[in-house]
Amino acid sequence: TVADRLAVMRAGRLVQSGEIAEVWRAPADVETARFLGYAGVLEGDAAVRVLAAAGLPPARAVAVRRSALTVDVSPEPASYPDLEGVVLSARVTPDQVRLVVDVSGVGEVDAVASVNTHPAPGERVRLGVDRSRLAVIR
Repeated sequence: TVADRLAVMRAGRLVQSGEIAEVWRAPADVETARFLGYAGVLEGDAAVRVLAAAGLPPARAVAVRRSALTVDVSPEPASYPDLEGVVLSARVTPDQVRLVVDVSGVGEVDAVASVNTHPAPGERVRLGVDRSRLAVIR
């Protein structure tokens, strides 16, 4: 709140520096993304699949905030490749339902749903991607 720039160091070496928003949007590597609080980092085919669902080009990894994947309840078919999976767990909070979903071709990921949607464990869901909650790692 008092700085214009952010520097990330590891083992006494500068890993990344820049404007705060720039570092948050594009962490230099997987470890930096995890340090910045991203809920998960997907690599390889899983990253490519999530990026395609977000309409983004492939990359070696993508850092995902907890709220980046949301249950898609729209009746219209998505214009991007669907991410579908099975709810493994659901925890209701005052603002949302926090889910762990086993997504085909991706694996277990954190996702969120509206309290009104409330999918239950074992239920099949389609997920949408909020690209503003992703950070591509090149």
